[in-house]
Amino acid sequence: MTTMYILTGAAAIVVPVYFSRTATESRRVVIVTDNVLRSLYAVGAYIIISALAGIVGSLAPLRRKRFLQFYNWTIVLLILAEVSVGLWVWYRTLDANDMYAYNWRMLWPDSVKQVFQDNGSCCGYLGPQDSPVLASKSCDEDSYGCMRVVQSYAQDYLSYVYTCLFSFVIIDMGAMLSGMVVLVMRNDEERWRWSRSKYVFAQQAHTGHSSPSEAPTYIGAMDDPENYFKQ
Repeated sequence: MTTMYILTGAAAIVVPVYFSRTATESRRVVIVTDNVLRSLYAVGAYIIISALAGIVGSLAPLRRKRFLQFYNWTIVLLILAEVSVGLWVWYRTLDANDMYAYNWRMLWPDSVKQVFQDNGSCCGYLGPQDSPVLASKSCDEDSYGCMRVVQSYAQDYLSYVYTCLFSFVIIDMGAMLSGMVVLVMRNDEERWRWSRSKYVFAQQAHTGHSSPSEAPTYIGAMDDPENYFKQ
């Protein structure tokens, strides 16, 4: 599961690299803005750092408990962030019609609007008189507006966004559960060794050995439990 978790971090870096090579004329700017792409770089780096901490902690869980704790808490924060992004995207779609109309008239460059007009055989947002790109071959007096074309494209694109977010959350939850299992097993092992060391020292005191070297060896490195877990 950690491998899949790392792959999500790699994907968060590869996706903006792919889109950054796409010309600004691409219709993806309707949903995926440049700010979103830049934030994905940070998310990818965050995931990779978190995964590396989990790997380092799992290699020596008894001595690297803090790495495992860091790993689990970073995933919790990541899940909360992903759910928040999903809710934010959903909230924006509540007034999608007004938002797309405003973006068409005020924000989107003519190159983006022309792509919609050419692919949808439409002109302007509500009609040929509503901020059209006259250079488009689809623009004439009888053309209908591109409102439905924009909305249909955005809905299809949003379905991919929601699918990716949902998949990321599922993978993150699996990685978090695996990290919690390792941490619980680590704590159980620590308790067992601690109780075992107390038993050994009690046996040493009971048999009257003057030094640990004279006592039977039970657990090797656990001859000094007070200092072992501080290493």
